[in-house]
Amino acid sequence: MKTITFYQKKPGVFRFMGWLSYGITPWLAPLILPLAIISDRSTAGAISFISYSSIAIISTFPDSRKAVHSVHQLFWGQFRHHLLSRQVSKRLRETLLHAGLVKKEHREITGSEGRTRRQEILHYPCAQIHKDKVNIYIQFKMIPGQTEQEWERKVNAFAHSLGSSLISFQISRGIVEITLQYGEIKANSVTYKTDTDHNLALGYATGGKLTWDFEHFPHALIIGPTGTGKSTFIRNLLVQLRSEWIVKVADGKQVEFTHLQDLGFDVATDTSGFIRLVEEAQTEVDQRFKTMETQRKNHYSQINEKPYFLVIDEAIYLLEALSTKKDKETGQSERERILGLLRDISLRGRAAGVQLIMIFQRPDSTFMPTVIRDNLTAKIVLGGSETALEMAFGRDKSKQLDSVTLGHGYACIGDGRIELFRFPDYAQSKFLDDLEQQRSSVAIQ
Repeated sequence: MKTITFYQKKPGVFRFMGWLSYGITPWLAPLILPLAIISDRSTAGAISFISYSSIAIISTFPDSRKAVHSVHQLFWGQFRHHLLSRQVSKRLRETLLHAGLVKKEHREITGSEGRTRRQEILHYPCAQIHKDKVNIYIQFKMIPGQTEQEWERKVNAFAHSLGSSLISFQISRGIVEITLQYGEIKANSVTYKTDTDHNLALGYATGGKLTWDFEHFPHALIIGPTGTGKSTFIRNLLVQLRSEWIVKVADGKQVEFTHLQDLGFDVATDTSGFIRLVEEAQTEVDQRFKTMETQRKNHYSQINEKPYFLVIDEAIYLLEALSTKKDKETGQSERERILGLLRDISLRGRAAGVQLIMIFQRPDSTFMPTVIRDNLTAKIVLGGSETALEMAFGRDKSKQLDSVTLGHGYACIGDGRIELFRFPDYAQSKFLDDLEQQRSSVAIQ
């Protein structure tokens, strides 16, 4: 990650010339050094000629040409970085000024001739700027007297001025943190799990693979409206679930994952099947807790149990289909009972190793009580509206987030920051072939 200098005033020509001189140092040195060290100009000129000729000869060989190019880039790159700092600083100064986030001070200046003139002095917020291959990270220190509302209304202006997309925006104790994406995240290859660690790759972020440690951050909420690549994303997750782990799938659409039945997966495609899977998962939680209590253990791995995943695709369709008629004996409707079981799994599932992955096409608080949503600690939004982002991340964290293109999403693991990620394109046919191959290899072993 590189640091970009923020110039509160336009750098002068001498600073520009200084950095330019530094940038061409490798090419000036053979000329200037001999003249500075040797008094005889003829000898100095001859040495310079020999030096330049040697460089020219060395550059004809591929291996040595790389070394010459590397030396050039080492110095010239610093000059180019200075130009980038000037450009970014200029745009940020203009944005701050036009957004009204600059403090203006007027002073009376008396010249040498005794004339008084009024001078305007601009005070810009202090800033720290960093960049990597994809994002620009800007941290401003608010000028005393400024409010959060002033910055919130203008934050998108920074993304527009730098030709970027707004990834995250946060204000805390007078510090404004803005993350902007200017580059493209690469996501070329599907992740196939070869280890036994309890984590899954969600995709690729700026620092490499973005992983979900489901051991420490249990349960996942995934929101993906139609056309956001939700099915592709789920395939990228399912292919990583190891064959020795327990995987149950409730397919609300009845078309997306029913074919997994042919590969030995327990898949429910109707309401009764959905109820069965939820009841079985909650029973599993109870049984594991009883075993842990008997053996005086506090974690499912200590009683030789494996991770258990209940994947509920199109959860709203399934929940909507449940009866809302109150039972005379229990006073609960079928929907309330199932939501109660899901609530229990979300609360106690971590220690028992029973994981919920709940997938929604649209956010709806009616079918996602707050207590369940808050316990789904890995939250992912693919595309999505402002409502979807707010439901997943909360109003404060989701402020000003830009919508994302196909194949991208936002993820927040636990109480961490929201990260933009990209997941590979993964065709249905390839997914099924991979699963079949995995199952076959396990059977052979």
